[in-house]
Amino acid sequence: MLLYKCTHEGYKGVVKMTNVTLKVDGMSCQHCVKTVKEALLSNDGVSKADVNLDKNKAFVEYDSEKVSKDALIKSVNDSGYKASE
Repeated sequence: MLLYKCTHEGYKGVVKMTNVTLKVDGMSCQHCVKTVKEALLSNDGVSKADVNLDKNKAFVEYDSEKVSKDALIKSVNDSGYKASE
């Protein structure tokens, strides 16, 4: 878990960021990578998503108070791929 000091106006505190690596099946090209990355980043609370085609993995940094791991998996699955932990 990573801790970030939030400096947005009107908010004081520390944001706890969680990391997860998801296995993603069904990707075959860079367009697939872009689609999976966009699906992950569309979730409120995701600050970073790196998708690796060669390893069939997505590395995601997110605020677990805003989005769950299950929601991340669902967003990838809903985009046409198969994500699992």
